[in-house]
Amino acid sequence: MIHSPDGNAIVYCEGAFNTPNGKTAHGLVRFTQRYRVLCVVDSRYAGQDAGEVLDGRPKHIPVYATLAEAVNRSAEGDRKPTHLVIGIAPDGGRLNDQARSDVLQAVEFGLNVDSGLHDFLTEDPLIASRAKEQGVILRDVRKTPARDRLHFFSGIIEEVDCLKIALLGTDSAVGKRTTAWLLVQAFEKMGIGAEMIGTGQTACGVAQVGPKCMPVERHAFECVDRRQSVGSRLLGCPSDRDDVGHIGSELRHEQSWPDRANSRHGRPGLGSIGTDGRAP
Repeated sequence: MIHSPDGNAIVYCEGAFNTPNGKTAHGLVRFTQRYRVLCVVDSRYAGQDAGEVLDGRPKHIPVYATLAEAVNRSAEGDRKPTHLVIGIAPDGGRLNDQARSDVLQAVEFGLNVDSGLHDFLTEDPLIASRAKEQGVILRDVRKTPARDRLHFFSGIIEEVDCLKIALLGTDSAVGKRTTAWLLVQAFEKMGIGAEMIGTGQTACGVAQVGPKCMPVERHAFECVDRRQSVGSRLLGCPSDRDDVGHIGSELRHEQSWPDRANSRHGRPGLGSIGTDGRAP
């Protein structure tokens, strides 16, 4: 499928690039349909190529020491930055003081800011007021819709009859999302339509496109499918069909973990470990 990127992104990963806490930035450097990634901010790797740092292969994505340098150097080219994307994924999903200061600076630069952290930028009074003044958009991809916009499980997933593959893991930052993307790309090379739907901050909104996701840890369990497993799912079908496959996310907790035999549907259970590696 062909997607139009949201804009030109500077990926913020100060102090975390090439560590487990930089996994969101890593995903964006390796592959994203949502943005054109211009550069990464992390003073520890300033002057290097982000792809070389991660995988030993150049991606022509430079790393800069500061946000100001990233904005100024990127503006020298033909693609002006439009977004700052928070690429850090610290334990607890909290925004530290330095990162918060850099977000405020990004707003002053006129950049839209996308974040997958648990600290919502739209609920920070100072950041929200500055963003309104500058006319930029703050997007908290983990923020769920209002409760009155949610609904109980409808069972409509049972109407999707193409292949479903769940990507599960026993911990965070072990490669579930990366594996899912590799599978999607492999299916596409074979002429089989496939798409990924994630459950974590990187796949769910920062690196994934559109509404095909569900941040399960933020949703009330009553509004999540309890009959299936949490994880990224790959659904494959012929590429000439409109109902191309999806990697989806559903939650199941009606049996004790780890015994998840789904005898009602005649298929083995896949466990209830979610994309964050925790059992419900």
